Amino acid sequence: RGNRGRAIIFQSVTSQFKGQLQSLMNKIGSTSPSFVRCLNPNSNKKEGDFMPEMVLDQLRCSGLLEAVRVSRAGFPSRMVHVEFLKRFRLLAPNLPPGDPKQLSQGLLNALHSDPIEYRVGVTKVFLKKKLMDRLQHARDLKLTVHVVKVQTQSRCFVARRKVQRMIRIKRASIALQSRLRRTLARRWYWNLLEQLRRQREEEERKRREQEEAQRQAQNALLAQQGLPPVAAPPPPPVAA
Repeated sequence: RGNRGRAIIFQSVTSQFKGQLQSLMNKIGSTSPSFVRCLNPNSNKKEGDFMPEMVLDQLRCSGLLEAVRVSRAGFPSRMVHVEFLKRFRLLAPNLPPGDPKQLSQGLLNALHSDPIEYRVGVTKVFLKKKLMDRLQHARDLKLTVHVVKVQTQSRCFVARRKVQRMIRIKRASIALQSRLRRTLARRWYWNLLEQLRRQREEEERKRREQEEAQRQAQNALLAQQGLPPVAAPPPPPVAA
């Protein structure tokens, strides 16, 4: 009975470990883990102290240099035909439509690639590092040219819109100034006419007052002589 209880406990611990292990494997399978290899720069554990011989021995012992050498000797870059065309087809835009494998071969031929540096498989393209770097550099240059063109067009568009806006503002300000000056000129003209009218009325009033004074003096002389007085002139017509 005691052995049976211990077996049940052992089974429950084992099943719990298996469940945790399965959960861990599922989590690792759903991600893209990256492994970092740590190297000691010196044996004194001092900051800023770098010992090249020690680091080189660690690289040799860990097999990293050999892995890099093997990777360079083989075809480290592997891409599906569709992905390869999607990434590098802009280097040869005149390729006719067709099978992805044939298009990948035609693209590499159009770029004058050395057949030793690549292999075209049934579903993938295998590239050496030197060829991959060259294709990536050519792609970056091509994208840079297109980006510069887009930036040029966008800056021209923004500058053109800014100039057009400045022209509209200038035209609107000129029209506003013209209307304002015309209104001020009209107001000044009407004020000038009003002053001239008042000046003429004032001169006409003074002239009539002088004529009336002269007529009264003349009538006084005529009255002394026993002659009839001079009649007053008719009032001037009222301006419409």
